[in-house]
Amino acid sequence: MRVIMIIAVACAAAACNSSDANAPSGPCASDEQQALALYGTPLGASTQGDVTTYTYAGGSSLIFTANGSTCTETSTQG
Repeated sequence: MRVIMIIAVACAAAACNSSDANAPSGPCASDEQQALALYGTPLGASTQGDVTTYTYAGGSSLIFTANGSTCTETSTQG
């Protein structure tokens, strides 16, 4: 069972690698990666300008807004 967990962690770490074209980038990258690790894979994700929204089951959302070198995280409950 530990081998499976180690492989899963290695695969999750690879998904956050900067060589992944779909990986978060910019000032919110670290916050987004932590949220994805904590909450899991979202049902959907969209980016418009400096705002990235992750949608989860039940209508909950995590919204990351980049402003220069800072990031603001907002959550909504469905």
